[in-house]
Amino acid sequence: MNIKKTFRLPSFFVLILVGLMPLLLQAQPNPPQIDCASFSNSISTVTWVYQPNVDCNGGSFEEYVIYTSETPEGPFTELVATAAPSPYEHDLNSVPVGMTLRYYYMTIRCGGQESLPSDTLSNRRPNPPSVLNTTVLPDGSVQIAFLPVPDAEITGYLLIRTEDGQEFNTVEGVPSLLGDLTIVNDTIYIIDNTGVDASLSSIGYRLRSFSCGDNDSRKTSVLSDTHFTVFVEATVDSCNDLVNLSWTPYVGWNRSDENGIPIDSVVSYTVYTDTDTTIVPAPATNLAYSITPNTAEKCFQIVANNTSNLTSESNEVCVTREASNPPTDICLRVASIDTLNNRVELEWTIDLNSEITSLQLFGGFSPNALEQIGEISSSSPPATEIGDPVNINQGPYFYQIVHLDDCGRRVESNIGSTIFLNGRNQLDGSNLLSWTEFDIGEGAEINSYTIYRSENIPFKNFVPIQTLSNATFEFKDIVESGVGSTPSYCYYIAAQYNITCGDGTTVTELSQSNEVCVSQSPRIFVPNAFAPNGVNKVFKPIIKNPNPNDYKMVVFNRWGEHVFTTTDPDEGWNGFYKNRLAAQGVYAYYIRMQSELGFVLERKGTVVLIR
Repeated sequence: MNIKKTFRLPSFFVLILVGLMPLLLQAQPNPPQIDCASFSNSISTVTWVYQPNVDCNGGSFEEYVIYTSETPEGPFTELVATAAPSPYEHDLNSVPVGMTLRYYYMTIRCGGQESLPSDTLSNRRPNPPSVLNTTVLPDGSVQIAFLPVPDAEITGYLLIRTEDGQEFNTVEGVPSLLGDLTIVNDTIYIIDNTGVDASLSSIGYRLRSFSCGDNDSRKTSVLSDTHFTVFVEATVDSCNDLVNLSWTPYVGWNRSDENGIPIDSVVSYTVYTDTDTTIVPAPATNLAYSITPNTAEKCFQIVANNTSNLTSESNEVCVTREASNPPTDICLRVASIDTLNNRVELEWTIDLNSEITSLQLFGGFSPNALEQIGEISSSSPPATEIGDPVNINQGPYFYQIVHLDDCGRRVESNIGSTIFLNGRNQLDGSNLLSWTEFDIGEGAEINSYTIYRSENIPFKNFVPIQTLSNATFEFKDIVESGVGSTPSYCYYIAAQYNITCGDGTTVTELSQSNEVCVSQSPRIFVPNAFAPNGVNKVFKPIIKNPNPNDYKMVVFNRWGEHVFTTTDPDEGWNGFYKNRLAAQGVYAYYIRMQSELGFVLERKGTVVLIR
């Protein structure tokens, strides 16, 4: 069984309590709101919110009482009782140096009663915050991360910025009060987007913590360490397929322990791209990054890493590499001699859609000793003529076409040589031809050599007379038809071949040699006696291949008189001189003639006239 007891106060006690309630409420003023205690030039300044009517809780205001102590634990002694509004200045000039730190709290006296104490504040400056890192955001603004100061007095933080490393200014327009700041996992973040652009230069930041009231009365800390963002730049070295990166070092992580060992310093930089990462050990702040020739654009970002596993991200920089399109292959297809104009004709294949900057022509008598002999306009078609008759007639000459881009990189064609033809007459009445092997590189296969001949000088009309195998380099042309005038002959050789270029295409081409002209040398057979009245009645040489346009024979007697002269190779001396048969004896003669090609032949001797 539950027994319930009820206790009741006598009625007269209730009446007494009700009567005392106003007095009890009046006896408990509200604690005043102390706002700030600061120190400057040996003066501690204490400020508070002056609202006696509110603090007295309806009672009669008497005064505010300020208590002070050298330690937060006390003992606190009354410093001053004042009815004046704040602030109150506590003169500490008489205090020894180093003893100016004071702690303060306040009460209010109303109607003979004193309130409970306010919060306790010190006059010391707050400590600065510890900056963790700075990071450049994609739009060029900067995020500053820092640890809050473990002090209940702190009411906010001021951001200080430098863009030149010299002048520091408070950043206006960013949150500063604690209630407006972003705090994540005990880390505070401030984003500076007030017209700054960290993609153009390195930006430095410092912080101040502050306590107390508004801007005029706040108490600020000394400045924190300066932290500079990492700023990266990039230039393209297209000639070496490199992007040269350079960046400013991260400044701010420079703490060491009591033994001087770094505990908060940069250990490396990580270079990030869209495809890979590269670690660069500190203190190096540059990297030559290899790129492929077909890379059009590449973006880079640098991340600084420290010993505490903190990171700081730089701006992002992107480079555009102009895609170069140099020719990849030059195919020399023809190295032929224009015998009509005494010139060398070269033809080649090159990609006209490529970026042609400089074409140079190299030549020489040896494929191992080629020298530049000319420039070829990049606007020229893949063919050119070279007036070089000296080289044409001295031997086979080797040619190569070289493309040089702006970086000096070479693209070389195959080396091709002209065919050099030699010809000489033979005593058996033939013309012996010999020529050098045609060579235009490994991609060519020689099919045959064809010999062309012309009998008409100076108006030449070449016709093929013989086609020979690719291993034949000599030919004998039987041209003599007997005694009498035999024309000179001119020749050239044409090589027919297939050539496969670097792009895989195969074409059939012809390249011809220099022209060589050969004539059978005039040959003179002179009798040593004749008998005008006998069988050999006329003194006349037997001539093979005469040139009637340039012939002369003179006969002399022993006194040097010309007894006979003729310019007709068919005319001889019948022994008469001045219409009389000359005396028997020995006579001298002189015979001169020239071949059609300019070869001069002379004969001198004596002949006996027999009567």
